[in-house]
Amino acid sequence: MKIFALLLLFTALWCLDSLTPSLGYRPVLEQFQAEDGLSMNTVNDLATDDRGHLWIATQAGLNRFDGEHFRIYSKQDAPYGPSGNHIERLLFSSQKELWLLTLSDGLNLYHPDSGRFEILGAEADLPLTGIRELAEDKQGMLWLLMDDAKVWRYDPKRRQRLDSQQLQTNTVSQLRFYATPSGDLYLAGDSLWQLDDSKSWQQMTILPQSAQVESLIQAKDGSLWLASKGTLWHWSLGTEAVPYSINQLGDAGIRHMVLDPQQRLWLAVDKLGLVRFTPQTRELLWQQNSDGKTIQTLHLDDSNQLWIATKGAGLGKLDLNQEAMGKLLPNSFENHNLGNGDVRAIFRDHLGQLWVGTASGLYQALESDSGKIQGFKPSPLASQLLDKAFIGFIKEDSQGRLWIGTRGEGLLIFNAERDSYLHYRHQANEPGSLPANTLYSLTFDQSGIAWIATKEAGVSRYLGIEKGFAAPDATPLPKTETTSILEDNGGNIWITSYGEGLFRLKPDGSVSHWSTDTEVPLPSKHLFSIYQHPDGQLWVASSDGVFSFTPDRGQYQMFDRQHGLIGDVAYLMQHDADNKLWIGSASGLSWLDPATGTSRNFAYEDGLQANEFNFGAGFLDRDGSLFLGGVKGLNHIQPPALPARKPPAQPIIDELQALGQTQEHAPKPWSRQKLVLGVDALPLSLKFHSPNLHHARHLEYQYKLEGMQQEWLNTRGARTAFFPALKPGDYRFMVRAVDIDGNTSPAQSLQLSITPRPWQSPWAYTIYSLLLLSLIFGFAYNRWQKFIEQRKLLQKVASSEQKLQLALIGSGDEFWDWDLQAQEANRNNAFLCPKPT
Repeated sequence: MKIFALLLLFTALWCLDSLTPSLGYRPVLEQFQAEDGLSMNTVNDLATDDRGHLWIATQAGLNRFDGEHFRIYSKQDAPYGPSGNHIERLLFSSQKELWLLTLSDGLNLYHPDSGRFEILGAEADLPLTGIRELAEDKQGMLWLLMDDAKVWRYDPKRRQRLDSQQLQTNTVSQLRFYATPSGDLYLAGDSLWQLDDSKSWQQMTILPQSAQVESLIQAKDGSLWLASKGTLWHWSLGTEAVPYSINQLGDAGIRHMVLDPQQRLWLAVDKLGLVRFTPQTRELLWQQNSDGKTIQTLHLDDSNQLWIATKGAGLGKLDLNQEAMGKLLPNSFENHNLGNGDVRAIFRDHLGQLWVGTASGLYQALESDSGKIQGFKPSPLASQLLDKAFIGFIKEDSQGRLWIGTRGEGLLIFNAERDSYLHYRHQANEPGSLPANTLYSLTFDQSGIAWIATKEAGVSRYLGIEKGFAAPDATPLPKTETTSILEDNGGNIWITSYGEGLFRLKPDGSVSHWSTDTEVPLPSKHLFSIYQHPDGQLWVASSDGVFSFTPDRGQYQMFDRQHGLIGDVAYLMQHDADNKLWIGSASGLSWLDPATGTSRNFAYEDGLQANEFNFGAGFLDRDGSLFLGGVKGLNHIQPPALPARKPPAQPIIDELQALGQTQEHAPKPWSRQKLVLGVDALPLSLKFHSPNLHHARHLEYQYKLEGMQQEWLNTRGARTAFFPALKPGDYRFMVRAVDIDGNTSPAQSLQLSITPRPWQSPWAYTIYSLLLLSLIFGFAYNRWQKFIEQRKLLQKVASSEQKLQLALIGSGDEFWDWDLQAQEANRNNAFLCPKPT
């Protein structure tokens, strides 16, 4: 076994004699410094939390980064800031708690709901000084390395120190904890210790006694990578460690290392910067633009972005997903670069040569055995003509001849051996001449005839050396600005025009025309290219988007910025091996599935050469990869390697402003079940953000206030909702984030109650109502009493009159008449006298 291990050691011992700069296909290093909002340019440690924030420890406070803005927490803000500004270590625990280790101001715990920092001092059984490192084990216990080389076990829930162990070391300042994905905990420095199941630190003998462990990480298979000066060691349980000697590193220390999903090691090397080591190929690459930086630590987030903490150079970010985009710029290589980055045509011929045409010259790609481009060289073909020519297209016919169309120099046709060529230019009044010198595109029909789209002279066909060029014998066809030509499955020729719309030339010579003003209208008349999907559907790229077109039904479906694409102007449209469409615009790149209508968008941050792509500069290679050219270079895309994208995170409502005053030290709005404000607190604004360390600049926000409106309102990139006035009542504020693909996050909500002024409160209105009712009742009661009194009086008068009449009747024959108004009584005896005869 020992002999086998020695054989394994010597057969796997590699001396890497060259340190190659990481050029071509490299991710772009993005840097953040104090001028960008960072509290200072020396970063000690990094951590990400469960909400998507990046936390940054510096000597000038704690920084929180949401992908777009930095927020600084300093000692001056205590208790809403840490106990000290010099923060050495960060730990985001399995309990979703952020722990901060300061230089000499104790251990802090951040409470996000209240925004407060808890200082763990004597009352928590901890000292304020003397703690060097901290880590968490799989049971959730904290381990603290002290200045005296003791290791304490601490229970964070009970705030109690449990036990300690003395380590035998002379270099406690070089010791550091390393937690592995499997839950193991190591302590490395001049020796290596592992925490066993009995909570005891056991010294391990893996490396030679003279080797000091500077960094440690666990691979996917459970093996360990250990770094010492100039050497990487690979160790699996039950075997001896295998060294990989890296001569170019000399005695430079390896401060830290991480493993990416491809199991490549990223090394933070003193005096050199960032180095990538691929164990499978023994390839060692130095990341350009990282020279001279002293890297403190590395952190790989769950989006495969490598964060680089430096001493004096701020914070760096390397998006490893960009490698799948294969960005190539005019300065991508030390030598053999493109002389012009404005890429206009890309093609691989039958000899396997990849050609790249630019706005100023034709180039041949230099490729590795694996198919990666390693540089470019100017083409030797007709160099006196093509050295500075604007290349419009590059095609190859069935005979292996190479057709190169230019914008200004006409057409060149090279034979299959590339040792001779024909050059055609426009000659006025000459039969069979090339109709124009500015050529846009070329296609070969089923019979092998070349159809050429020109700028000044419409469409032309090449009929051979003797006959030359001739326009189709059909009208009406576009006379200028024809952009592309397609022969469909039925033998029809489709012609797109920039300004005149779409034309179809049938085999019988009949022509159909569609534009914005025809009987069957199109959504755009400025067309760039056309493609037929295997299902027979036509797809057209235009200045207003991409649309499918069914001529027999006269129907189209438009895809533009409002319908999923990143931009409207579709300069470039290229299908991939799965017949999905890649659409290059002036705003970025879109992927569209014609079968489902779903789309995905990419911007410069994803690794594009630029956000603008060029008409006609697309090519599907034999291996299924895509070449797409733009104004600053090209992308060599591996579609299957592109990572899935997570939907945006739920927004956090983190700031409240009432009457223009920020409520900085109030409990965070998202931690409240209900926010109660008086009407005098208006106007009101709520600030929010969705942490996104990759695409924060492309997030949009939508909000609504139930109780006032039900529709989602778009903030157009702003992270604030403003309400100048609200009626007293109960509302529900809701906000959500929308990413670059149109995916929405879970909505964050906040119950909001606006209370009225005292004289406008429900109690006040109750009192007002009671008073009003009392007044009404009093008035009615008074009227009723008067009515009763008047009724009684009338009853008395009527009774008196009746009694008087009865009395007078009983007194004799006289008739008494009582005049009530005059208060007189009249006697009348006339009725007793006999009538005269």
